Amino acid sequence: MSDVKKWYEDFDNATRLFLDAAERCVASERREKELQQRLTAADERADSAIAFVTRLIESAGAQPSIATGYLRDILDTLKPAEGRSDE
Repeated sequence: MSDVKKWYEDFDNATRLFLDAAERCVASERREKELQQRLTAADERADSAIAFVTRLIESAGAQPSIATGYLRDILDTLKPAEGRSDE
């Protein structure tokens, strides 16, 4: 009878471990979804900033100045570098 009791205890332990893992997966998916929403919002803000700085540069037209140089530096900083390894 002790073998049967041990089997049920092992089964109960395995079931608890499975349910715990399932709960952790659900929580992880929720955190991932929230993080993705935050990243999307940050990307949209960055796109807006890039568009704004681009409009400022374009409004300067053919009259280069120190300010447009600074704006180009800002634009270079805002735009992601192509071929970057951390993207």
